[in-house]
Amino acid sequence: MKQLILFLLVVFQFSLVAQAPVELQTAINHIHTKAEVWQLKSADYADLMISSEVINAQGVSYLYLNQAYQGIPIRNAMAVIVLKDGKVVSDANNFVQNIESKIKTKSEKISASQAIINAADHLGVAIKGSPIMSRRNNTGKLEFELPELASSAITAQLKYELVGDQLVLVWNLQLDMKKNADYWDFNVDANTGQFVSKYNYTVYCNHQHGQYNRHDDCGIATIRSNDDHAQPVGNLLMGSDTPMYNVYELPVESPIHGQRTIVSDDQYTVSSPFGWHDVNGQPGPEYTITRGNNVYAFQDKDNNDRPDGIETDGGEELIFDFPVDLNKDPRVSEHAAVTNLFYMNNMMHDISNLLGFTEEFGNFQAKNYTGVDGQGDHVLAQAFDGINLFEAGGNDNINNANFSTPTDGFNGRMQMYLWTNRGGTVAIDAPETLKGFINEYGEGQFGAPIPNENEPAISGSVALARTSAGTTGCTSLTNKEEMNGKVALIDRGTCDFSHKVYNAQQAGAIAAIICNIPGINGGNGEEIVGMAAGLNAEKVTIPSIFVKKSDCDRIRVEINNGKEVVITFKKQDSTGPEYFDGSLDNGVIAHEYGHGISTRLTGGRLQSGCLNNDEQMGEGWSDYFALILTQKEGDLGSTPRGIGTFVSGQGTDGGGIRRYPYSTDMNFNPQTYKDIRNTSSPHAVGEVWADILWDMHWRFIDLYGFDPDWHNTKSGNFIAAFLVVEGLKLQPCEPNFITGRNAIMKADSIYFDGAHGRLLWETFARRGVGYYASAGKTRNDNVEDFNVLPTLITKLKITKTADGLVDPGNEITVHLKGVNHIPARQNDVIITDDMPDGLSYVAGSADIEPVINGNQLIFNLGDMEYKDEFDITYKLKSDKTIKSTRLEYEGFDNNYDWDIENIKGSEDWFTSFDLYKSPEVSFTIFNSDTEGDASLFSIPYEIRGTFPVMRFWHRHNTQTGVDGGLVEISVDGGPYQIVGKEKFIRNGYNYPLDYSTLADPNIWAFSGKTEGDWKETLEGSWIDSYVDLTEYIGHEVAFKFRFVCNEDTKPAEVINGWFIDDFEVLDMIKYSTQACISADNGAGERACTDVVETIVNTDQLTSSKDSHINSYFKVGVTPNPAGDYVAVSVAAPSSVKAELSLLNTDGRAVYHSTIDVKGDVTVKTIDTSSFPAGFYLIRVVNGKHVTTEKLIIK
Repeated sequence: MKQLILFLLVVFQFSLVAQAPVELQTAINHIHTKAEVWQLKSADYADLMISSEVINAQGVSYLYLNQAYQGIPIRNAMAVIVLKDGKVVSDANNFVQNIESKIKTKSEKISASQAIINAADHLGVAIKGSPIMSRRNNTGKLEFELPELASSAITAQLKYELVGDQLVLVWNLQLDMKKNADYWDFNVDANTGQFVSKYNYTVYCNHQHGQYNRHDDCGIATIRSNDDHAQPVGNLLMGSDTPMYNVYELPVESPIHGQRTIVSDDQYTVSSPFGWHDVNGQPGPEYTITRGNNVYAFQDKDNNDRPDGIETDGGEELIFDFPVDLNKDPRVSEHAAVTNLFYMNNMMHDISNLLGFTEEFGNFQAKNYTGVDGQGDHVLAQAFDGINLFEAGGNDNINNANFSTPTDGFNGRMQMYLWTNRGGTVAIDAPETLKGFINEYGEGQFGAPIPNENEPAISGSVALARTSAGTTGCTSLTNKEEMNGKVALIDRGTCDFSHKVYNAQQAGAIAAIICNIPGINGGNGEEIVGMAAGLNAEKVTIPSIFVKKSDCDRIRVEINNGKEVVITFKKQDSTGPEYFDGSLDNGVIAHEYGHGISTRLTGGRLQSGCLNNDEQMGEGWSDYFALILTQKEGDLGSTPRGIGTFVSGQGTDGGGIRRYPYSTDMNFNPQTYKDIRNTSSPHAVGEVWADILWDMHWRFIDLYGFDPDWHNTKSGNFIAAFLVVEGLKLQPCEPNFITGRNAIMKADSIYFDGAHGRLLWETFARRGVGYYASAGKTRNDNVEDFNVLPTLITKLKITKTADGLVDPGNEITVHLKGVNHIPARQNDVIITDDMPDGLSYVAGSADIEPVINGNQLIFNLGDMEYKDEFDITYKLKSDKTIKSTRLEYEGFDNNYDWDIENIKGSEDWFTSFDLYKSPEVSFTIFNSDTEGDASLFSIPYEIRGTFPVMRFWHRHNTQTGVDGGLVEISVDGGPYQIVGKEKFIRNGYNYPLDYSTLADPNIWAFSGKTEGDWKETLEGSWIDSYVDLTEYIGHEVAFKFRFVCNEDTKPAEVINGWFIDDFEVLDMIKYSTQACISADNGAGERACTDVVETIVNTDQLTSSKDSHINSYFKVGVTPNPAGDYVAVSVAAPSSVKAELSLLNTDGRAVYHSTIDVKGDVTVKTIDTSSFPAGFYLIRVVNGKHVTTEKLIIK
């Protein structure tokens, strides 16, 4: 019987009083000291509650504090303060800042009972009765009974929930659902009764089952079917006075990884001192069934959380030896399965206890032998969960597993399902890491069907389709020889599915696989769609399928590693039993138990809702526990390891159910921090975190060795796992990769005096979580960095910056900055800096006057202690006779011969009088929220000179990474080609373009928002970008400025898009310089900056006034602010027709009219009485002329 959940915060308010414990007082003082750094006001930490506190065996104190307002806790607003030897050694928090300004209401209007009724309605549960209150405690919690909705008591408590920038008063409900495994932390607005949020304590692990199912006899047929230990069990157990279990003993992962053996329960007696069947702390077992202090394992085929009749019983001698037949339905071997489930849960308990998941920190035990609070919460481990209901069509308890983690004192629950052994139609035959069926795919309405069982198979190696335009297969393939007789791998996008397959067929392909891409219709590339017939559909004669991006990525990795990927198209039946049993897969069990560990430890044992944020890494910790518990002596970190290979029907070398198998070799697993972007499932985030932890694990093994005995606290595997567990305790509620990294490093500092700092920084930086990485607000806006902590690079360091552009005769400002990170004094340190011909030092401009030695400046810094820094600024004067030469120029102000083209979409290029670099116009295109592709073409220019470049000035405001501008060139009338990022000398493309926009990988563009105002004044700096043209000397080159966007959102500002002005072809002159630092007056080891370049402008300068605003139309608006109407007056130099629009803040037209502007003033009155109050923009357009004015409606 499940116990009800209570968020029993051992809470009491406190203030700064003399009686407060020393540790608590120290923690409060620390928060006060850190308040400014944490950007907290005094009211933000004046009302705190102790959630839980622990002093461990090493004397380290852990305080978990919940932020509150007037006695009401703020949900998940926690601080973790850790003290050692009376000093704070670690802190982490996610407190809400300036809470008083965010409080929406201070009292409730609806009852807790009504909130429960509203929650049931939101969850789609029809109830006839009303909640009945059964208990009220002194912490403000109410308990209700409503058996129609929940299988245990419902707890209700007032809390504040941060929603946007407001703290909303909510009824926080704990709902243990009656009809499924969901266990909701549910929040209802206490004033409106509306749904606010929900978090599921039950973590489901439906990991894309069947992604690659085995389709031959390499798996099941090789497994022993019955008594698979070496000698009769009776002989082994005769005279034994300890319990015995016939199980897949760790590190055996599953039936395909090894045979069963006989084990006892005395492997880790420190963790279970009275054995696995005790519950009272006295010698002797209380149960002969699979039940004890740590876990109660039983069958629950009906999914009612109760045992199904006959228990798995070892008798008075506690001998749990039951036959298993892996070629039959797993239920034939029910007692063997329950025994293995019991064994593995106990092993997880015992080993995690050694690693620090102890009674004090909220582990799962019926009795806490130390007497601390929180007992009565052993794991309820349920085998064959819900299979009877599934087979009756009543639920989806299949191909899954889950773990529910309420707060300490209430049972964890593990539900293990059966997994279907399915056949398939498209099978990967090689390599072994991919071997199995692709079960999820879309089919086309064209081409040949996949062969039936009695028809010849279509089989071949996979080749990547390549065209001159990329990998979308929309033009003739350029690798026909490679493609002949192969299966073509083609990317989605740009053209019809049938046209892609036809082009592959024409190149000799025997079948085709179309790969999904992220960004289409808001998807992340993991969706499956059917392929409609289009161009050349009637000509297609080969089969084709549509698959997920992740499936294609795995295939590409193997091809890029030089391996042959072989695929067969033919319908095939499965072999072996109908189901695989999750209770026999120790890796899956360890994964599920891992959710209990990470949930209980993050935020303290009485906060189970801390892993509900977007970038939380719960799936990663669980995969890590599965990997380390099944690691064998002799394993190598570089060897790929799949998760869930047994239950998904793969072999031992299978890739598993993740996007990539785990490996320290980045050729097999190339994932870095950025790979969590544009994903939706928690597994995608967890994979990358587990990649890092697995790398770290092996770095420690390389340092200290491996020992399968977890008693050895000095082994590399123990130390790595210990740091991971301690990191869970130290990290804040709602962690991310950065706070998770920092917590592990703090753990190393507390317990190992930071001895492994370099190792940890190198490990995290290797996969993009380096020193300068940042997490952002969601998984999609993180910033990768591959740098370690700067002090770990023990060198003299120097950086140099200088003005990137100088007018001839003007001064250049140079900035030198550096530090001594050698942990010893460095004597007679000097800096040498280049001063090439054409530059001269401006006397007195430097912070430290240099010695001039020919073409060098020498700065004498003297002696530098460890961590001493320097910061020097000085000026150089340029020779006014040395300058770049303008060869061609177009400012778009007078007559010009450039042209425009619109391939797709509603927006065209036009000349704008609103925003320009030099008077009075620029060329502009707006960023729409529909698919678009439009270009601005130059005339051809003959390229000449010594160092010719193309320069243009621009500003842009686009949807970052999705919409943007590209530069293309045509040489001697040939086809246009995109100018690569490497061709830009200065201010090149700033952002990779989303694959969904052009369906071509590795395309960079000018995207996002440049500096300046885009709402009102439009003031801002223009960017000068340069393209190297030296390879085209003697040729004619035409330029194309191409703007592309997809059908996603656009920037919120009304003024957006790409603005281009002052196009030039220059014969460029530049100054190239480099600075170096060394000790011992130049005789010591040198460190130098990269070469720094300053481009010299021409003396044919255009106006440099940024964002100059002038208009073709003269527009007047009155009254402004407007009420029921507004009169718009428009004047122009000549009589023209114009389009008058009124745009809201989303950029959408709420009014439109065509007006005749007669040259004098034309007035149009607009009825604004029905328009919502707010900011609007009036836009007047005639062809290339656009003028805008602001309007406020009251």
